[in-house]
Order: sequence, then structure tokens, then C-alpha cells
Amino acid sequence: MRFNLPYPLSLNNAFANVPGRGRVKTKAYRDWSTEAGWRINAAKRIKKPLISELSLHLFVTKKYRGDLDNTLKPVLDALEKNGIIKNDRQFKRITVEAADVENMICLVSALNSSDVEGVNSPANDD
Repeated sequence: MRFNLPYPLSLNNAFANVPGRGRVKTKAYRDWSTEAGWRINAAKRIKKPLISELSLHLFVTKKYRGDLDNTLKPVLDALEKNGIIKNDRQFKRITVEAADVENMICLVSALNSSDVEGVNSPANDD
């Protein structure tokens, strides 16, 4: 499955320390998560979360100035929150690559191609 996601949010900007509450999601993170959710749900081709072992390949725009690994956790959380996966522990292979893309492209595939119909076929190739 392919998801075109908004411009990457660094994990460094995702949480803030709030006295008496601890670590809380920032407005920037909540806004990014909402937009990512809209995009994921528009491209979703499954009715229930995947339960197989998965691979994730994340293409991040070369314009992004932060550490590539800081983009990963918000993407994993968005996939889980929007019903693509049950838990991010399902990913057994993850790659993050700087690429000539507009914002971010997230590819999710089953490691065993017989796991789920439609998972390894492209979606939203526009």
C-alpha cells in the first residue's frame, strides 16, 4: 500500500514538556496527525488492520533538514491510529530514504506475499 503523507514532522517537534502533565503532543503534531489520517484513510484498501509481519519503506523529501530517523515514529503512530496496522512491532524491516519526492511517501508491504490481498499491490500511484 502506498500513502502520500504531509511534509515530515520531526519527533523533536512532536512533544512538549508541560508542568503537571508531563509529555504532551504539540499542536504541530496534532495537526500533522490529522492531515496524515485524512490521507491514509483516503488511500486505505483494507477493512481491518493488517496482522502479518510487514516492511515499511519511507521516502522523505530531500528538502527535510532534520535527522531522517526522527520522521519515523509519527508515521508509525499514524498507521496504527488509522487502522492500517495493529501495532508498530509488526514491522520487521524499515528503511527511511531521502528522495526526490514532494513531502513523504510511505510504502507498506507484507513480508509474506500471501498474507493479505491488496497489501503488496500499489495504491494511489498518482
